Amino acid sequence: MMAQDMTLLWGSGSCPCWRVMIALEEKGLQGYNQKLLSFDKKEHKSKEVLDINPRGQLPSFKHGDVVVNESYAACFYLESKFKVQGSKLTPDDPAEQALMYQRMFEGTSFYDKLNAFIYYNWFVPEEERHDSALKRNREALVTELKLWEGYLQKLGTNSHLAGPSFSLADVTVFPTVATLFRFGLSAERYPNLGKYYAMLKERPSINATWPPHWLENPKGQNTLKDIGGTGFCVQWCNSSLSNLLWGAGSPPCWRVMIVLEEKGLQGYKEERLYFEKMEHKSQKVLDWNPRGQLPTFKFGGKILNESYAACLYLENHFKSQGNKLIPDDEDEVALMYQRMMEGITLTQKSGDVIYYNWKVPDGERHDSAVKRNKKNLTNEVKLWESYLDKVHGGYLAGKTFSLADVIVYPSIWYLFYFGLCEEKYPKLACYLHRLKDRPSIKATSPLKWLENPQGGDALKDILSCRETVPRGIMAKDMTLLWGAGSPPCWRVMIALEEKGLQGYNQKLLSFEKMEHKSPEVMALNPRGQLPTFKHGDRILNESFAACMYLENQFKNQGTNLTPDDDSELAMMYQRMMEGTSLNQKSGDVIYYEWKVPKEERHDSALKRNKENLTAEVKLWEGYLEKAQGCFLAGKKFSLADVIVYPSICYLFRLGLCEKKYPKLANYYKSHKDRPSIKATWPRNWLENPQGGDALKDI
Repeated sequence: MMAQDMTLLWGSGSCPCWRVMIALEEKGLQGYNQKLLSFDKKEHKSKEVLDINPRGQLPSFKHGDVVVNESYAACFYLESKFKVQGSKLTPDDPAEQALMYQRMFEGTSFYDKLNAFIYYNWFVPEEERHDSALKRNREALVTELKLWEGYLQKLGTNSHLAGPSFSLADVTVFPTVATLFRFGLSAERYPNLGKYYAMLKERPSINATWPPHWLENPKGQNTLKDIGGTGFCVQWCNSSLSNLLWGAGSPPCWRVMIVLEEKGLQGYKEERLYFEKMEHKSQKVLDWNPRGQLPTFKFGGKILNESYAACLYLENHFKSQGNKLIPDDEDEVALMYQRMMEGITLTQKSGDVIYYNWKVPDGERHDSAVKRNKKNLTNEVKLWESYLDKVHGGYLAGKTFSLADVIVYPSIWYLFYFGLCEEKYPKLACYLHRLKDRPSIKATSPLKWLENPQGGDALKDILSCRETVPRGIMAKDMTLLWGAGSPPCWRVMIALEEKGLQGYNQKLLSFEKMEHKSPEVMALNPRGQLPTFKHGDRILNESFAACMYLENQFKNQGTNLTPDDDSELAMMYQRMMEGTSLNQKSGDVIYYEWKVPKEERHDSALKRNKENLTAEVKLWEGYLEKAQGCFLAGKKFSLADVIVYPSICYLFRLGLCEKKYPKLANYYKSHKDRPSIKATWPRNWLENPQGGDALKDI
């Protein structure tokens, strides 16, 4: 009976469809309603599909009233909903469970790289094809294949992707592996993938769902017949407890060495390798890190090659040893994680400038790209200068040295080593010198830099950050800096009204006068964007975040903006997140001439943007056609309406035709006089009700 309540629309040979079918078999859910559709005949764009999946994609899966069209989501749903039925697809062992999730999501990259090569001529119009692009796609697939060959090598004979038992990792990745061999991959060149494929192809759930057209024509194709293997082999080395392979001057390597010192873990085996001699691509490294990168760190049987992962692991595993690198204060912990993750952006933008000539082939270099990279790095460095201007205690996350400092300090040293001017960035310079004699840092300072303290001058012209960022202290509990007509600002104002939070400090700023880049804004939002919202010491500058925060913080006050019904709650989140697509596609049309330099504009691009927006608007018209009442997620006004209504207003403000989109027009008019919306209606729209006509021909 449970399976009879299910419907699956699918296409033969589609990996996403096959995943769902395997999961249904494994959970003993045979007998569901199903229909095989033809991609060649464009049946995935038929009304039958679009009724379930308005994006016109397969699989389209429905269980009762629940629609789950993303294959991974459907597999998770089936495993969760039918936990005690059929095969258990989630391991009990935490390590195997972690590996399952890891391999599942790596599987998306595997699938993408396969498609980019075998379907290149289908994806790319003839006039846009290049041999160099096809070659690059081929190389990317070979690299990916080597990784998966290595993963299976490590697990040993007859193993599944996440350990001894068949799991969701196999459900989601096996169809990709099968497609590889269908397109001619050589089992001799990739023996471990070959063994894995042979082991699973007769599994009942896989055998029962084998693509029908593969059965009709077992031969397949030979597109991948000459995709070469290299006898790739990964061996484990358990000769000592801790091993580190590192390169001098590498911030990721230095991070791991600092944390080892901080935790009192001296005496580990270590070996310096030379990037110049390509030793990071040696078999010694590849045995532990198939990506051929440093650091390569091994502790016992555990290998951690990502510097962030190694640092977090060492702090957690040796909590009570050495220096404590996670603050006790919750606010400082939050700030520590925030600065750690922002450190990725700092490293990336530094590398885009310092290693531009190394990363970009000679024929593809452009002065405009170098200029843009330097501008991006300048803005990033200014942010970090301002962060240090605001901190109390001299460290990145508060009063004590933490993982944030372990992670980011090497990147900041790197900036100055390559010529960043200390006079222009005094706070960063002060931070650099204050920590340089810390024992863990002094003991691990890169030999390369000690041997050649002069460094380079790649960053000598990164601009000044002399302007100070004032920290306004507001008398009231809430402050909102906003711009009229901005959907993100309007969302926050509607939410504040709905929660009965009138009387907050607020200031209307002018985008035309660039007031969103003023010191007043930058003090709260260093990205220079509106809205800028502050509640006490909490700053929430993303409109989605602010709205969700207000609803959760003031649950029992004002309007309840979160449905009680589970299906309405799911729909609310779905529509909220789809709202980002509506906003983006609107902006691609409305602001095309503002976003795109004159010399880069093309009528074909604007036409494509309009077609994309038309398709998106039609989806929303369809959603409202099906909705019960005039709300986006059920029978009452919710966060979905708070988020999306301003975007829909904006469409009509700029000329969207009400006659062409009657459901959207009705939604627009029915909420126009809602007190929260009426009270926050953009002032410039009241002064000039006419609007524009940019969308009149959508």
